[in-house]
This record gives sequence, structure tokens and C-alpha cells, in this order.
Amino acid sequence: MRANLTREDFEEWLFAMSEKLEEFTNFFEQETSKKLSYSPQSIDDVEEWLLVKFSSTEEILKAEHQYTLDLVSRYIGETFRENLRGKWDIDLEHEKDIYYHLPVVVADKGSRPIAPYPLITASVNKRGGSYIGAVLNHALRGGN
Repeated sequence: MRANLTREDFEEWLFAMSEKLEEFTNFFEQETSKKLSYSPQSIDDVEEWLLVKFSSTEEILKAEHQYTLDLVSRYIGETFRENLRGKWDIDLEHEKDIYYHLPVVVADKGSRPIAPYPLITASVNKRGGSYIGAVLNHALRGGN
């Protein structure tokens, strides 16, 4: 997402969600022969693919990969949102907030927001293959 984002930009990003998710799930199936289901297991499949596709955080953050990063973050975020019965949100007011200008999933009042972008970069950096899935499973157990 851009630095000078507006609420309208975020709403447009949300409006395109279905189309972008379909694009990613079709692309992922072509690349891996795996069908994505928005399940916790599917997060592990996506994370495994990320580690094969990108060798480092620096690589996934390159300009030529920003579109792919956006598609992956949408899928991961939507999987969290569906499984946690949450909603998408964005903080455009608190510049010092760690998730300022990043789309986040909020499960309920009092729970911390979950931002897909940093989960993806942390996963690629850690190279363990189960980081994002562990975060989702922890949130599903009521931890956040």
C-alpha cells in the first residue's frame, strides 16, 4: 500500500478483494497444482510456496514482486478474517502505530490486529515454513 493512502483508497482495495483473491487462487493452483480453501492448512501451503519462490525478505520486497506480495497478503488476510470471523481495517491516523497504513484483520474488540504483510516478510526471513500457520492457530485458540 502507498504512503499517502486515503480511506477511499482502502475501500477500493477492499472492493477489488474478490477479483484479486480469485486471481491468486487460480495462479497458485497453476503453479502448485494445489487448490486453496481458506483453511489453516492452506496457509501452510502458501507459506511453503513463498519459501520456494522467494529466497529472502529483500527479494520479496523488490518492486517487481509488489503485485504478488499484495495478492498473497490478501489471501492470508482473508483466510485469517474468515477463520477468526474478523473484519478488515486500516489505521490512517496514528503515524507511530506499527501497522500504520497497513491493512489488518481485527477479530474482535480488544484483540490485536493481524497484518498480513509483516507476517509474510517474517516468514520469508525465518524460513521455517510454519510461522504464519502458527500465528493463525494461536489466534484461533484465543491468543492474540
